Amino acid sequence: MQKDLDAARPDLEINIIGLNEIGHESGNGSFTSGRDLPWLQDGDINNDGSSDVWLNSWDYAFRDVVILDENNEYITAYNVTINDLANPSNYDALEQLMIDAAEAIETDELPWQNNGNRFDVDADGSVAVLDVLRIVNRINLDGTGALADRAPTDEYYFDVSGDGRITAIDALQLVNEINRSLTSAQAESIDDDSKEDSKDDLAGSIELFTVAENGIADPLLGDWLI
Repeated sequence: MQKDLDAARPDLEINIIGLNEIGHESGNGSFTSGRDLPWLQDGDINNDGSSDVWLNSWDYAFRDVVILDENNEYITAYNVTINDLANPSNYDALEQLMIDAAEAIETDELPWQNNGNRFDVDADGSVAVLDVLRIVNRINLDGTGALADRAPTDEYYFDVSGDGRITAIDALQLVNEINRSLTSAQAESIDDDSKEDSKDDLAGSIELFTVAENGIADPLLGDWLI
């Protein structure tokens, strides 16, 4: 499942870690043999005869997969005895629980960034010159700086860089991503004329970006097409 999560949603950085209850240390070798997932052995620092994490910190049941937030706080658990992962629907359900939890965390932390694809500013499912123009138009209208609280009516995700601000950096990263996709061997194959047309369109969009501070154009603009 870790490989599936890494392939499907690498942006979420979900990590699966094994944790063994005290009293079962003899099984650590067989649990970890031939596997590359991290494996932790729980302890009993307070000497009460119970695993400090499994039995004192979480609502534990045998063979629970416990889903935590970024602060290692309990979100929910999914029991793989009751829900055998050999059943594809159970496997998919657990995987989706992890993705949903990670997306919720990311949405709270970065409300102005599209957690599905940070480069898809208008959330239409594609990354294109129009996404650059969304940022350009917003900066031309309101200037650069910290983004205010997001309202339910806000349509676009301007915080490409994830710093909580809208600046030329957001547009720069987006332009670089578009350029990268045009030349990537994994990108959809298009003919040379189409590539040149796309770059011409992109150059035209940059001419619309007239953001200035104290009358001086942002120096980043000269480095957009790299």
